[in-house]
Amino acid sequence: MQVTRWIDKKKKNIDEAIEALTSHDGMDIEKKSGTWNNLRTQKAVEKNQEMAIGERNIVFNVVTYSYSVTLSDDSLPIEERTTKRSGKVIVYWEKENPIKYIINRNFDALTVLRFLLAYNSKNEIIDNQPKLNTDMFDWLIKKIYLKENDIELASGDSVLSIDNLVGFKGHPADEEKTVSVVSTAGTTVMNILSTLSFLLESAEIKQVEFNVSCGEHENIKLMLSEKVLGSDVNKYEGILDDDVNIDKLLKEAKIYLLCYLKLLPAIMQNYDFSKTVDKEDPESEKPSWSSEVHTKFLERVAKDLQEKIDTRVSQIK
Repeated sequence: MQVTRWIDKKKKNIDEAIEALTSHDGMDIEKKSGTWNNLRTQKAVEKNQEMAIGERNIVFNVVTYSYSVTLSDDSLPIEERTTKRSGKVIVYWEKENPIKYIINRNFDALTVLRFLLAYNSKNEIIDNQPKLNTDMFDWLIKKIYLKENDIELASGDSVLSIDNLVGFKGHPADEEKTVSVVSTAGTTVMNILSTLSFLLESAEIKQVEFNVSCGEHENIKLMLSEKVLGSDVNKYEGILDDDVNIDKLLKEAKIYLLCYLKLLPAIMQNYDFSKTVDKEDPESEKPSWSSEVHTKFLERVAKDLQEKIDTRVSQIK
């Protein structure tokens, strides 16, 4: 599931937010393209849940929704121009912070949230999705490729390990940005000749997927793109599996809260730190990530690729 995150500037607490999300069932709205109608919403559980992430205490719940979209073109029968849409919203809050929503929508997330909350004014919902970039994705691939897997967290906390790359997407360097995105995926993606070749040819990596472990969370599949985050609850392995009675929606919510509030911040902070020189370390003369380091990494990939090709040619002979 791929998600985005948003801040509610209007609601003051989680109960108000959930009440707003679940009190407009049956509501219809008219849009230029057609009608949104038959809205249905439901809380995952009656009592809000709590989750500790480090020293932070997060209160959360999940609201599922569905509605129909009927296009205004009446040249077709209504059943042929009506589609059903559904999804979920993770609502969470921590003391002295605004209400935030994690929703499994991307480009139309704001429109859907405004519909669910019956908002009609500007700036009631604002974007809160971390903005990532292709340079960070290149840095991540380099760390995985060279087995620089561990990322240190706060003092006394667990180590975050980026275990292996399972897929990525990007634009070839010799093509216009309007061409189809090239992608590759698989559990051993770094060992594939075409993948190594693509790393050299790609001008922009737009998305990366990799596995992460952190403390009692032994495996979390994490997908990062410039404006979207994703994971897969079915790929998760760890302490959340110990509760066999946990609702799947709540388990999924905990995984995404962990991704947003612990894993992604640690990765972003480590990336930022890698571009600077540690002035307190007398042995630190250069940053661990720079255009020079990037160039040397690609040269290493080119060398490894040529060795694999030579090996393959010798096998054929």
